[in-house]
Amino acid sequence: MTPDKLGHYKIIDMLGKGGMGEVYRARDSKLGREVALKILPEDIGRDPERLARFRREAKVLASLNHASIAAIHGLEEDQGKMFLVLELAEGEDLSEVFTRGPMSVDDVLNVARQLADGLEQAHERHVVHRDLKPANVKLSEDGKVKILDFGLARAYAGESAEEGDIGASPTITAAMTQAGTILGTAAYMSPEQARGAEVDRRADIWAFGVILYELLTGTRLFLGDTISDTLAEVLKTEPDLDALPEDTPVALRWLIERCLQKRPSKRLRDIGEARILLESDLDQLPASTMSHPSIVVVEKPRWVVPALLVAAAVALALGFGAAQLTAPELEAPAAIHATLLPPPGTEIQLQAGSHIAISPDATRVAFVAEDTTGTQLLWVRRLDSSAAYVLSGTTGASYPFWSPDSHKIGFFADGRLKKIDAAGGVATAICDAPAGRGGTWCEDGRIILAHQVRDHLQIVPSAGGTPVAVTELDTLHWSHRWPTMLPGTDKFIYLRLAGDEEVRWRSIDSDEDEKLILTDVARAHYADGHLFFGRDGALWARPFEPSTGEFLAEEVLVAEAVVISLNFGGGAYTVARDGTIVYAAGVQANRAVAVVIDHEGTELDRFELENNSAQDLNLSPDGRYLAYAIFPTEGDSPPDVWIRDLQRGSTNRLTSGENADDPVWGPQGDRIVYSRQGNLVARSTVGAREVLWELPVPGDVIPHDWSMDGRFVVATMPTSLGRDIILVPVDDPANWHPLVANEYSNFHPTFSPDGKWI
Repeated sequence: MTPDKLGHYKIIDMLGKGGMGEVYRARDSKLGREVALKILPEDIGRDPERLARFRREAKVLASLNHASIAAIHGLEEDQGKMFLVLELAEGEDLSEVFTRGPMSVDDVLNVARQLADGLEQAHERHVVHRDLKPANVKLSEDGKVKILDFGLARAYAGESAEEGDIGASPTITAAMTQAGTILGTAAYMSPEQARGAEVDRRADIWAFGVILYELLTGTRLFLGDTISDTLAEVLKTEPDLDALPEDTPVALRWLIERCLQKRPSKRLRDIGEARILLESDLDQLPASTMSHPSIVVVEKPRWVVPALLVAAAVALALGFGAAQLTAPELEAPAAIHATLLPPPGTEIQLQAGSHIAISPDATRVAFVAEDTTGTQLLWVRRLDSSAAYVLSGTTGASYPFWSPDSHKIGFFADGRLKKIDAAGGVATAICDAPAGRGGTWCEDGRIILAHQVRDHLQIVPSAGGTPVAVTELDTLHWSHRWPTMLPGTDKFIYLRLAGDEEVRWRSIDSDEDEKLILTDVARAHYADGHLFFGRDGALWARPFEPSTGEFLAEEVLVAEAVVISLNFGGGAYTVARDGTIVYAAGVQANRAVAVVIDHEGTELDRFELENNSAQDLNLSPDGRYLAYAIFPTEGDSPPDVWIRDLQRGSTNRLTSGENADDPVWGPQGDRIVYSRQGNLVARSTVGAREVLWELPVPGDVIPHDWSMDGRFVVATMPTSLGRDIILVPVDDPANWHPLVANEYSNFHPTFSPDGKWI
């Protein structure tokens, strides 16, 4: 029996009752406000371990402070009862709203924006709800959202479940299953949750998608006669997206589809992506039609999620003549955009940029998409069609490019450069290309290609043959890539990486006239008298004379928020001869997120690096520490090596302003070897952390591994032909010697556990 008063809270009436306890409206006599009291099941108080865990959970959740999350004011005990003091969220919960039928798109968007905003703040604090469902979301009369019971599912255990309304069924907890740990409500569980596997923020993203689907359709997405039947539906049934209303914006449909991917690795990675999309001006998007669900036309780019956009840059078709060689005025392009969503069950590959290519005649787009099995294939889509077709025989494809007549496509796969007819057929190999980084098809039938990650460019007949070098790699510049032939000339441009990104212009047969034309940019394309290039997360165009390599006017912004891969020097944008642009729009975030997982895929740690990029991540032998290099993405600061204690969650700097990267742990975890301004440095990680030795080696030396017996470090160093593997005795580093020296770029040498092999 519930007393009339608990502590200084006078109970007014009951608000609800469920497996997680009884909820009452009460008045706080000290502060003169109404609150909600959740009286916890008695068995929690009788179990010291569960009670301690509940207190820890409640303390973490009390730190959340967001307008869309119902606050926890305290956890108290009186008269033998444990109870939570919660913010009183007025209004109906979404399960009540749901009974009246579908909500309008505008009303759903209002709920979705607030839900995403609240979830994002919680996820950034490593708090996962685990039981997100309509019954746990309140909607006030003025449209304000409150998320209830945030993260408490994990703190409860021991409830009993009754068959009934599956969508409002009690939270299933660890005590209710013997096969594994299942926390959540059946109809809103992610597939991994339903299997009893460990879950992360992507379980909330799944539930978010289910809620949006149900609010739009007015029907349950997963409904079985029993809880077990519902869990089976979650695991095997694919959502029927055709049931969404016809006025559902394409972007919202895309978002729901991404949230409801059964494989967590294919699901939307971060609820922040959803929040950014939902905050866009979706009113400018016309209603989608289910007969053409993949294309939508807008007046200007508003997308902030990875979806391909086609832009007919009308104003760029200016055709500069001889009279316009002195800085003509250039207006920003008026553009028409059409969204090209990935084929069903696939995801367009954008992580390294440059996996999309528009045909020179602007009729088709070739792109690489990954299916549900993780297989990458080459697809082609006509711009006047809503359907794409896959090219068989292109498994593992990357970095496609077109022939000048728009009939054939070159691409990299299986360590080779290949070609295939754009209409389909047999893919044929042209030459070896172990790690291709782009190609361009010349008008005379030859192809210039980047065959290796760290090497010069080559040229080869498209019919096949032996490639020959067309550029020369020096020791200061470690990679040539992303070549683009300039039509009507014997000139081409390419990207040279040397810490900075440089676009260079030269002829095929001679380097006498080679010159630098752009710095600090991603790959460049030429079309319609302009050079298009990526910089600072945006796409730019500048009038350009290809025969002389001279710019004719200042640059103009073409599109903001374009996906650019800083590490690869690539960008997800491509241009046809007439200036038609295809690009992938996305927010160029100035932060990186490092994630540590164990061998079963369980996330152990996650930390953000605002305005920085983390690279060269390396775990200590005992798994406690993580060494990595931080490369600032803003300013001119050099990279440095940092160490993170994964148990304590603390991070400290090992080097300061040293231009240091590529850290490698010693076998005892008390030393690290790294590269510092091209030299090899060994340093203690304990005590004063003094430098043990520094080895000057010609060029940019990179350490790769330290033998288990502690005697040797294996590294690579540049040569005129590629990279050689060297062996460095730890006790006598000056006595280093080449181990593998040949004409190739040898990389990532690793010792076998017994130290006998590399």
